[in-house]
Amino acid sequence: MTRILTVDDDPDILLVVRLLLEAEGYKVTALETPEEVLPELGRRRYDLAILDVMMPGMTGWQLLKRIRARQQLQDLPVMMLTATAEKAARKRAVMAGANGFLKKPFLPDDLIAHVRQTLAAADTVAAA
Repeated sequence: MTRILTVDDDPDILLVVRLLLEAEGYKVTALETPEEVLPELGRRRYDLAILDVMMPGMTGWQLLKRIRARQQLQDLPVMMLTATAEKAARKRAVMAGANGFLKKPFLPDDLIAHVRQTLAAADTVAAA
């Protein structure tokens, strides 16, 4: 079963993401604070992390940098969710090492498509 970790400080967004992904058969762990993410990634193996960009205490960019700094997490596919200007945020996501990007608000089908695309791209890279 594909395991996805998602973090967002907005409980409504977090609930929507979790419900949509669980309806597609994914096992989802939903966290409300970025500080919970690294300890959780140390406890379990995940196939994808979905990070909100704008969170109090630590931004999604800062969290992504911390994830990429850990040897055992360097290959973890990461998708960013953001409400910021799409072009600038997309460029920053690529430069920071994100594997996927989705702008809020999003349509349910778009979330599912981006998750599938990010997972498929990661599988292709792993197989190479």
